[in-house]
Amino acid sequence: MASRRVTTPNRFPKSSSANTERIANYLDETYVPIGIASQVANEGCISGMSSHDTSGSISSQHSALSFNPSTTAIQYDISSTDSITKPMGQLTCSPDHVPAKVTSQKHVMVCIPDQNKPKPTGSKRQTANASDVAKAIQKCKDDGRDRLDVSKSQLTQLPATVRELTNLRELYLYQNKLVQLPGEIGYLLELQTLGVSENSLTSLPDSLGKLNKLRVLDLRHNKLNDIPAVVYQLKSLRTLYLRFNRIRQVGDEIGCLNALTMLSLRENKIDSLPAAIGRLTKLIGLDVSYNHLKCVPIDIGNCKELQSLDLQHNELKSLPPSLGNLKQLSRLGLRYNQLESLPSTLANCTQVQELNIESNNVLHLPEGLLSSLVNLSSITLARNKFDAFPIGGPMQFRSVTSLSMELNQVKNIPYGIFSRADSLTKLNMSINQLTSLPLDIKTWNKIVELNLGTNQVRAHPVTMIY
Repeated sequence: MASRRVTTPNRFPKSSSANTERIANYLDETYVPIGIASQVANEGCISGMSSHDTSGSISSQHSALSFNPSTTAIQYDISSTDSITKPMGQLTCSPDHVPAKVTSQKHVMVCIPDQNKPKPTGSKRQTANASDVAKAIQKCKDDGRDRLDVSKSQLTQLPATVRELTNLRELYLYQNKLVQLPGEIGYLLELQTLGVSENSLTSLPDSLGKLNKLRVLDLRHNKLNDIPAVVYQLKSLRTLYLRFNRIRQVGDEIGCLNALTMLSLRENKIDSLPAAIGRLTKLIGLDVSYNHLKCVPIDIGNCKELQSLDLQHNELKSLPPSLGNLKQLSRLGLRYNQLESLPSTLANCTQVQELNIESNNVLHLPEGLLSSLVNLSSITLARNKFDAFPIGGPMQFRSVTSLSMELNQVKNIPYGIFSRADSLTKLNMSINQLTSLPLDIKTWNKIVELNLGTNQVRAHPVTMIY
């Protein structure tokens, strides 16, 4: 197999779409959801979801990392023609919207033998200055291009000459030092995608309200204390990211954004949602996790197109029965709350594939709930107050591949409870109060991961074969 070093990219490559992919595939722990923003911007629809950000990564299937102590050389062995995805942040402008793979430099810190200080294997990445940005803006204007990426340029302000880019459809300003956007941005009437993540914005200019074609607005990782009023004027928005700000309140005006399909309010300081959230009837993904929510408005049941609803890491004690109206729901995140029960109407959400209520205060599930969720593949009931298996019989585990009831107070496993669990491969019953195992344990021949640790199970005459 031939090996070669990763090559250093041109400072201004001809085309770049890494930031478009970065919006589309932003990693939110195990959540992903928020949708394919580039497709939203260009087609106005969602056709898929992704939970991995591939920007700047090398496929583990096609590469290997080798280190020779004598030469301190680090090389990547590439066994396929796939190139390395370009990391976000090159200063580029491009006429197309199609994601392109561009060779990237990888900076790996290694320790030289007999030395304490790590040494980078590649040269330090240069940072574009204001002159470079001005030139890139001028080039976009001269070429009539519709995409500008000035991310990682140490920008403290965006040049007013940006107003001249009247053909611009995509503008990326990621990882700069912007504390405000110029009012001239209101001249970009063709703009469909605006990415301003990882800056220091505390407000937005009123002129932004003129962008009637804006469909994707990415404001993640800024310093917003409120959702700027001008955002509520952007009636064409399909995707709105507000993750990791300081937002405390969502105004009733959110209902004006009735074209939204993706809304992320993750990691803020929100303690309630307005009833107007129910007017977002086209919403496909809603993420309000890692906030201080104490209740969910009953109007959430009007969002009947919802496929992904993330409410984990809040302070919820109950859920409205109207959740049962969300029949398209395939993902429901409820872990790390203060829930004491689940509404029986959840049985209507038959598309749910994963039920995770880890770290709540639930004692019982509604009878037959798991049996109704016919597409369930993963059930996590860990760290609750269960003293017995959910009522529903063997059929409730017929399609389940993984079941965790760790850290509860379960005293026994019912005989035959897994007689229909033909797909079950992982079972975690650790830290419960089990004193014995059912006699049909020898039939659990599909289980390959069984955890019974920290129980009081006595020796069993049946030997399990793994």
